[in-house]
Amino acid sequence: MFSGALEKACFGPSEIEAMRRALVLAENAIRSENHGTAKLSQRRELVARMIVQLAARGQLDPVVLCALAVKARRQANAATFRPYDRRQQASRPHERRVLASRKFA
Repeated sequence: MFSGALEKACFGPSEIEAMRRALVLAENAIRSENHGTAKLSQRRELVARMIVQLAARGQLDPVVLCALAVKARRQANAATFRPYDRRQQASRPHERRVLASRKFA
């Protein structure tokens, strides 16, 4: 399921329990938010990956794991979704000049 350095991580029972609790908390948090086009399973997988990465770095508090993972997922969504950056596409050369002159006006 996980590739790279995460395959080599080894977790004991206490770490697994902390990650399980963090995932339950995170799932409740992401279930209540507006998800757009992403399915719950996709959002859950992204959060689970982040929880495993954070646990591999040594963070084992379930509440902190949950908060950091959900925050990272929200920041990733904010970085990819920019509805106001869309520019009008002009199909003809004279329309491009008109649109370009509006930028500086």
